[in-house]
Amino acid sequence: MIREPRTKGAAIADFLAWVGREHGESAVRAAWSRLPANARAELGADQQKLMPFRWYSASAVNALCDALTVHLTPIEQEVMAHEGTRAIVEHTLRGLYGSMFRLLVGPRRYLDRVQTVWGLFHDTGAITGEVIADREHVTRLRDWRGRHPFVVLLNKAFAHALYESMGCRGIVIETTEERDARGIVDVQRIRWMDGPV
Repeated sequence: MIREPRTKGAAIADFLAWVGREHGESAVRAAWSRLPANARAELGADQQKLMPFRWYSASAVNALCDALTVHLTPIEQEVMAHEGTRAIVEHTLRGLYGSMFRLLVGPRRYLDRVQTVWGLFHDTGAITGEVIADREHVTRLRDWRGRHPFVVLLNKAFAHALYESMGCRGIVIETTEERDARGIVDVQRIRWMDGPV
């Protein structure tokens, strides 16, 4: 029997907190009220019950993404993903932690460990990274059984914020979908104009 894919609470908890700060706790409560009963039962009675270190079924997390974005256009969803993720990464990597991060982690080192980073948040999916040129990388994510369109946007926004935190400037990320024998392959082509290689 195939187990349902899971997502770590940390993948969404900080984003929910940002939504509450930027759009008001009423926006988060409204999204929570739109959750199907089974998702609410798993995630908790309210957003305060969401635990960052706990694994949740991807279906419950995906239902929460649907509830958060149901009234948003695709462009509004992309803006929300970008702004929220950027704020979270900036908050996490400020001060001494940010200085240490920039000192110890560069784009190529991150690319070498991209699967390890992915595995911190998702228990399905195999991601590989490839250096195309000095300031161009490509990642390919396969076998991600918990895939959701809004989480794809969050992943793009996370890559942008992370590369920016590593000192890259003029970042452009193109996302495309390919297909292989097992299904969708999410491809990110990441380019930047200035900064570390």
